Formats: sequence, C-alpha cells, structure tokens
Amino acid sequence: MRKLLIQFSALTFFLSMLSQPVFPQGFAQPERYNVINRLNLFADIPVYDYNAAKYNYDAILVFMRTVENRKKNGAEEYDNLSYKCYAEARFFKSDRKTVVPVDSVTVNGLKLNEMNFGASKYYLTSDKYLSNIPALSPNVKWKVYGGADAVSFGSDTTASLLKFPDFYIIESYSPDAHIGQNIDWPMTIAKWKTDAGFALPKPDLLRGWILSLSNAPSAPLANFQPMIKADNVTEASYNGLIESRYNIFDPRSVLPGQGCAVVRTYKLYPLQVTDSRTGAKYDWLFVMGVEAEVPVMFQ
Repeated sequence: MRKLLIQFSALTFFLSMLSQPVFPQGFAQPERYNVINRLNLFADIPVYDYNAAKYNYDAILVFMRTVENRKKNGAEEYDNLSYKCYAEARFFKSDRKTVVPVDSVTVNGLKLNEMNFGASKYYLTSDKYLSNIPALSPNVKWKVYGGADAVSFGSDTTASLLKFPDFYIIESYSPDAHIGQNIDWPMTIAKWKTDAGFALPKPDLLRGWILSLSNAPSAPLANFQPMIKADNVTEASYNGLIESRYNIFDPRSVLPGQGCAVVRTYKLYPLQVTDSRTGAKYDWLFVMGVEAEVPVMFQ
C-alpha cells in the first residue's frame, strides 16, 4: 500500500484557500445538476502550458464514466457496477490562446449543451447522462459541426481507440470534515478489480480530492489541490491524509454543509484529426475517465 501525505506551507494554504482555482480563459465550473461533485472535468489534466500561455491542443474532448462507489462482489465484471456517463468539450483558435465556438457537438447522438463562461463557449452534458456505454468497448463517437473558425469532425475511426481506464473507488474515509479544528482527514482509495481476467487499460493519471462548499461566488465547491496524485498508476491502493496542523478547512472559505470526496482516473488520447471541409490537420486531446464519489459533511 502506498502512502501519500499532503503538506501545505503557509503560502500554499493562503493561495489555495482564499482564492478559487484560476483556470485559463474558457475554463469554468461545470453546471451539472443534482450532483455534489462539480469538479471541472479538466482538473489536473495537462491541457495548458502556463509558460507559453497557450493550450497544448486545438481541442479537448472529455468523456467521463461515474460509477457507484462500492466494492466488487465476487465474480462481478465492470458492467455490473451502476454508472452514468457525461461529456465536455472545448475548442481553440489556431493560436491556442483563446476559445472558439462551434455550431454543435454530439457524443453518441446526444447533443451537448452550449454553456457560456464570459465571452467564451464550452459544451457540456449538464442535464442529461448517457447510458448503454459498455465498459470494455464503449464505442464513443464524437461529432463536431464547426463554425467559420472551427473544425468540422465526424469520423468514427477514433471510436475504436477510445477506452476507459481501470479505476478505483473510495474504500475508506471520514464522513465528516471539521472546519477550523485540529482533526486530520484521511482517505484510502482501492482498485475495484484486482482478480485475474481482462483488465481495463492502465490509467495515465489518478487523482483524489476532497471538495467543500465555498463562499466564492464563481464556484460552488472549494477546489483543493488533489490529496492523492499518481502518474505511474501501479498500486492496488493509495492513502491520502490532510493533516489538521495545516488548517486547510479554514472558515474564511469553507462553508458548512455537504461536500464530497472524489477519485478519478484518466486515459489520454492525443490524436490528429482532419477537418472534413478543408482537409487540414489538427491536434485534439480525447480523454476517457472514470470517477467515483462519496458525500462528506463539513461542520
């Protein structure tokens, strides 16, 4: 079992707690309904080069599978676990510095809602979820109908490439987080399937967070730094601990009420796509993810 310990200096504490995460232009908190986890789908994915002040890709398209947070029961396989899927997409101009709108985006026939963030547009399944998406052969088909400055894309050749990564659930955690008190907050995540047989692809990234209600008007949840981070995802389980001595559950930004803990694995697919109108080539990042969440009461 691998142990990961979160330690925050006074400066990190001040920056992370008194301000919300600063996303590059066009990154907003998603407006998913009837869920407690509103963590941005792009959270902690390397999509932006802060040194060059531009995005690493011409478009980013994320497909997320939210699974029931429970242990595996005997010989169950991946599709025995209840789930729902949703998606999000962003498109950028040729300089990769600004967001560009498209006419519409669909994934497996479901049209994503056009969302506004300032003058920018992004596309999200905010009020509907996708089902009938098998874990082992998801066959996720993206179709993008571009505008004057955007790529049109409708090839099904990417669908056979896009696979969900192996995933973890939250195995143990404290259901309560204490605001302004000297009480540690632990979490253990564990791989859902560890027995022999076919396994999903190894994740590129694994991240675990705890999220609270926030008094910031721009974000419904305080987005702490991930308390569990792994880029070489090899262990059957990981431990995370937020030490009370760093007092990150500070009442200046953390509000009482229901928040959540969430674990995600990501599989990254950087692919070159062709504009169906012009034949021009573009670098898009397709992301397949799996997440599980549990409620946490902040008090």
